[in-house]
This record gives sequence, structure tokens and C-alpha cells, in this order.
Amino acid sequence: MKARERFDKLLLACRDRIQDEVAALIGKPFALGEAQSRQVSKEALFTDLGGKQVLAHVRLEGDVQGAGCLLVGIKAAIHIGGTLIMLPEAELESVLAEQQYSEELQDSYGEVANIICGAVTVTFEEQYAKSVRLIRTEQEVIVPVKVEILSEQPIADVPYYVMAAPMRLDGRELGQLHFVLQAVPFGLVE
Repeated sequence: MKARERFDKLLLACRDRIQDEVAALIGKPFALGEAQSRQVSKEALFTDLGGKQVLAHVRLEGDVQGAGCLLVGIKAAIHIGGTLIMLPEAELESVLAEQQYSEELQDSYGEVANIICGAVTVTFEEQYAKSVRLIRTEQEVIVPVKVEILSEQPIADVPYYVMAAPMRLDGRELGQLHFVLQAVPFGLVE
């Protein structure tokens, strides 16, 4: 249990750094609310999600190796990416209404996902006993109800440890950010 409590504290430190670094990148207030952490199966992770999600794959390198991902609703990814590239408000609302996740928006949200991975990496460097680097790789749009649990896609069917926190950008609620890591490499399996 102590390992899990320590890891939860580490994730809270990550949350604080993510807020600061994303806000600095975007140039607008970005906040992550009360975070909830727990171990989940692949099935439970996707059962809890509604609507289209953007899944940014994360590779772990260093003493701890494995994988994970960042999951946000497609509208959140569009809003974050659109804010970063300074889309005019009317155009952003139109893109949000049609859920047009263009290549430009994918690239700009990808930059934010890179910043999140960097913030987590720095926090782990400072506070975790083993070296761990998080590297964002590709991203994809998924529909959680269509995910095949026994498949290796979009992520393997193994235990995960997830931190979920509600996002707010410039006063607008954006739903949950799910930061998902394989549980076994961190010794977090019950």
C-alpha cells in the first residue's frame, strides 16, 4: 500500500507541473482539478469513457520500461489545440461543433501532449528512485465502445494505473484528462 501512496503523491506533483507547463505553452490559464488515481483493467478504462477520445501513445524508457497513454475527449483535444494555434473564437466553435480534428489541430494538441510527457519526466527525475523518460509517440482517435479488449490495439490488455483529473482551460470545462501507465513496471498491481 505504501508504494501506491507514494506513487499517488508523485502523480499529484506531476499534475501540478503539467498545469504550469501547459498554461505557459498555451498562454492561458490551464487547471487540472481534483485527481483520482486507481488501478484499472483495459476493459474498465474504456468502459468509463464516453464519446470519441484522442489517445496519445506514450513509451517509457530508462530503468522502467513499458507503455501508457494520454486520453482526452476529442472536443478537449480540439479546444486545446485550437487555443494553442490561436484559432479565432468563432472558427474554434465551428470546428468543435463538427468535431473536425484536422492535421493542424492534431499537431498542436500533440505539442501539448509532448509538454505533458516532459512535465511528468522532470517530476519523475526529481522524485522517483528509478530513471523514467516518457516519450509521446503517435496519436489516434478511438471510440471506446468499439475497442476490442483482447486485442493489442490501441493498448495492450494489461493492468493500468490511471490518474484522472478534470481539465479547465481559460475558464472552460474540458472533461477529464486520463494519464495512463502500465501498472506492473511500477510495482502497482494489487
